Amino acid sequence: MGSAGYLFERFAMLTYFTYTFWNALENPKNYGFLTHWTLLLHVLYFSVDKASPQVGAATRLLHGMSLVAAVAVLAAYSQMAVAGSLYWGSFYEWERQISLAVGKSATPGWWDMHLRRAYEHVWPVLALLIDARLNRADLQRCYRGCSRAFRTALATGCYLVMGLTWEQTCQSKDSGLDFFAHYALPPWLASARLLAPLGIDATGLAPDAVFSNGQKVIMLLVAAMAHWRVAGPLISKAKAS
Repeated sequence: MGSAGYLFERFAMLTYFTYTFWNALENPKNYGFLTHWTLLLHVLYFSVDKASPQVGAATRLLHGMSLVAAVAVLAAYSQMAVAGSLYWGSFYEWERQISLAVGKSATPGWWDMHLRRAYEHVWPVLALLIDARLNRADLQRCYRGCSRAFRTALATGCYLVMGLTWEQTCQSKDSGLDFFAHYALPPWLASARLLAPLGIDATGLAPDAVFSNGQKVIMLLVAAMAHWRVAGPLISKAKAS
């Protein structure tokens, strides 16, 4: 690992750790969102020294999960951001409504809000692309002999398990959570409203069932494609070396 790759790895780990620790103290309700569970995953990945020959298995697992997680969260957040912004008139107002829904008395300023959301949703993807470039040799060594299809399926499957664990913990029916109020999303995304034009009866379906499951499919497909494109060349080249 070159000095630039090592320094970036430490920088990413320390900034993620600081941000997640601060949120745990100041805004513990944020951990009801999948985004903040995913940031903890990034802390774990960037805490691993990929140059060490003893961490190959940990690197393969955490790099794949972290990459899939970053892209999946960005894809899911983008869908909700578009719908919420259209419904409330602006991105800032949509985010402000979410803050009110989780009981925050004060809403961050315009710049503060946008920088935080960019750090939480866009930066993780960029950080992993930079990491793949700076630490390419170490990642290729860790992935040597692996199957591209298997690693993509494993990374996607592991993150799906993590997401389902979060969902059962933070969004179970027993929690009484109103999905659309929690995310300040428009009522026309409710199952009955989406299925009515198709003549399908939504009786028995949870209000968010259609939107949530459709969102899962899209975010996982996009994330799997990203893993195939980003981690795939590392695996393929490693096998040939």
